[in-house]
Amino acid sequence: MAAVTVATLGVDLAAEPVGTAVVRLDWDDAQPRATVLPRRMSDAQLVEAIAGIGIAKVGIDCPFGWPAGFVDAVSAHAAGRTWPGGEGPAARRILRLRLTDREVAARFKEPLSVSSTYIGATAMRCASILNAWRSRDPKHDRVGTGRLIEVYPALAMRHWHLDMPGYKNGDNWAKARKDILNAVGHTVDVEEVREAVLQSKTYGDDVIDALVAALVAASAMTPGGVEPPPASDTDERRIAEIEGWIAVPSLPLHEVDPRPASP
Repeated sequence: MAAVTVATLGVDLAAEPVGTAVVRLDWDDAQPRATVLPRRMSDAQLVEAIAGIGIAKVGIDCPFGWPAGFVDAVSAHAAGRTWPGGEGPAARRILRLRLTDREVAARFKEPLSVSSTYIGATAMRCASILNAWRSRDPKHDRVGTGRLIEVYPALAMRHWHLDMPGYKNGDNWAKARKDILNAVGHTVDVEEVREAVLQSKTYGDDVIDALVAALVAASAMTPGGVEPPPASDTDERRIAEIEGWIAVPSLPLHEVDPRPASP
């Protein structure tokens, strides 16, 4: 493998700069290395980080859009038309969950609803960042074919056997995080993020999620590394382009490597 400088970024986005964590992975030597970027980044600073030198792919832990049915229902309600959502849990599920959320729920667990939980506030910030990025990259889309991809760290952690119970705020959070870092350490040098992960109970889990997001971004650059979005020219693809699409890893962690192979 040639020593080629490729960098991926992981963003654990919060509704405000406080609680937002960003991790950069540099894949430029025998063992890639992870570093934590400064805390409390503003929207403008995040856009600059995304545009950083060497950054090839960015995983953002936040929905890229809202359920199409929810958008239609709210628009109808605002215009004084009949609410189209119907009655009962099944009807409301279409308003709560995007197509990609329903796909993930069938295999893992139901992600937070962007239309009916607190994650909606974070998605508003994400939408602003995506709009700012689009001014730099008009080809940006919400299905992950450009620089930005939507990620779901909990799903990726289960796939890579990193889902240590209690790493966020359990009684044994420090041990759980050490176990995660030790497991990731077989693929990436994590020593520069270790202090941030273990020193703060309330911020360290955000750094873990950002690290995993950066790994998913790297997986998306590895041939066969993530499951593809719906095929072009399908109804599912058109919906995903509106709602966003979660990148789901499909390779073992030790096979993730976004660097081009030696000629």
